[in-house]
Amino acid sequence: MAPPEFGRERLGIPDEPDVDQQVIPADVWASLVDPKSEIATHRCYALDVSPDRRWASFAAAGRRADGRLHVEVGYHNHRTDWVRAYAVELFAKQHLPIRIDKSGPAASFIATLREAGVEVDEVNTAEVSQATGQFIDAAMNDGLRHLNATSLNAALKGAVLRTSSDAALWGRRVSKVDISPLVAVTVAVGGVPQQVTPQIHVWNGGGAR
Repeated sequence: MAPPEFGRERLGIPDEPDVDQQVIPADVWASLVDPKSEIATHRCYALDVSPDRRWASFAAAGRRADGRLHVEVGYHNHRTDWVRAYAVELFAKQHLPIRIDKSGPAASFIATLREAGVEVDEVNTAEVSQATGQFIDAAMNDGLRHLNATSLNAALKGAVLRTSSDAALWGRRVSKVDISPLVAVTVAVGGVPQQVTPQIHVWNGGGAR
C-alpha cells in the first residue's frame, strides 16, 4: 500500500486539499491581488468570531474608483477579549456601523457593543447567503481586489461551503481552518450597494426598445 493510501485508509489521515477544488481557485484569487487597492466609496465594516471563540476578525469592504469591490482584513487576532475595545476605537474614528451575522458566534457582541455606544447592523442568514454569492461572483468575474493578507488567503484555501435550505454559506464548523477573516469580509461585502447595469435604449425610428 502506498504511503498516502496507507495514511488515509489505516491511520485516518485526510488527503491534502486539492487547490483546484477551492471555492475560488488559487490562481484566480492570486490574480486579484492589488497591493495599492483602496476603498473609494461605500465603506462597510463587519465582525466575525470563530465557533470555538479562539479567533476574531474585523474586515472592511467597499467600492474602488473603478467600481470593483475591495476587501481587506482590518484586524485578526486570538481570543475575543480585545474585540470590544477595538470596535469602540473603530467606530470613534469612522462613525460607521459594524455588521454582524445575528445567527453567528459574533452575535454575542451585539448587545455589548451597543452598550458601548457602537452602532451595529444585524444581518440575517438570507443576507449573509446573498453576500456570499456576491463575493464569489465578484471574485470569479474580475470584479474584486484584495491586499494578499495571509489570514484571508489561508481562510479561503480551507473554506467549505455549506447549504441551509437553499442558501449557500461559508461553513464555520465544517471548514478545517479559522475562516473568520473570510466570513467578515463577506458580511462586509453584503453592505456595499450593488452596481446596477444601465439599460441601453436603441433608437429605431419610432422609439426605444
